Amino acid sequence: MIHRRAAIGLAALPLAPAWAFPDRSVLIVDGYPAGGGTDIVARRLSRELQRDWARPVIVENRSGANGTLAAIGVARASPDGHTLFMGNINTVVLAPLVLRGVDGAKASNFTPVSMVASQSHVVVVRKDAPIADIAGLVAAARARPGGVTYGSTGPGSVQHLAAALFAKRAGIEMQHVPYRGSAPALADLMAGTIDVIFEGIIPASPFLQSAQIRPLALAVTTPAQVAALAVPTLEELGYGPMNMTSWWVLLAPRGLAAGLREAIAAAVQKALWQPEFVSFANSLGVVRGEGLVGNALGEMIRGETAKYQELIAAMGVLAE
Repeated sequence: MIHRRAAIGLAALPLAPAWAFPDRSVLIVDGYPAGGGTDIVARRLSRELQRDWARPVIVENRSGANGTLAAIGVARASPDGHTLFMGNINTVVLAPLVLRGVDGAKASNFTPVSMVASQSHVVVVRKDAPIADIAGLVAAARARPGGVTYGSTGPGSVQHLAAALFAKRAGIEMQHVPYRGSAPALADLMAGTIDVIFEGIIPASPFLQSAQIRPLALAVTTPAQVAALAVPTLEELGYGPMNMTSWWVLLAPRGLAAGLREAIAAAVQKALWQPEFVSFANSLGVVRGEGLVGNALGEMIRGETAKYQELIAAMGVLAE
């Protein structure tokens, strides 16, 4: 029999949660093909979470419609924390602003868990391209209006909007060629099928290091990345600040229990401080999503949505 004082002491202890997480494998869905920035970040994070949770953390690629098909599928999943979405700015903010029929991918259909990372974009061409710098890109576009092609991960993506905004400011016309992700776009760039991409530093980095593509200028001002690539920013070249970065956030279906959200967010934040993840981020000038979780993350996403809604309206980008 439990002594009365012991019983009182036990009663005073906080109750253990009714759930134990995770109690099986966890799925992180990525809306793009393997080899792109979202895939690379998701797999880096999954390795750290798997070590922490001692459960399999599987990354599944479901590409299409700028990641929105995957997002809509995850939004309909059970909010038990075992199915998560590696959301990015393209999928949960930009695509719903410029694509019809993808409202299900909006951030409002998810529980915001944690920021993971953000990156800048660099204007890149293939290694043997006749375009040597931004002035050469502008000159080529003026000589062949609509003849210079640029790739992106889809309509409304950061790559698309950054290139369109640059073209508007430069007074040139370039032809947009959308892809299902960064990997196929970069493959076509190196093959000479397209001329230029305003690509994220993460997917571009291996090809920059192997000199298969050449950087012309950063699309945003991030000092660490300016130093790493030794190229000027577009702002320094007179095309104004882009203020466009790609970011990745871990999202869960709407309805995730608050305690469970906090537990997953804590695990993600812990992962961001692990040596392998820190080394990965520092080597590329990637910014880790330290401290931005839960409701604060939701506010950030709403702010980004308002910012780009205004920009897209000013640019005259029409829904497709």
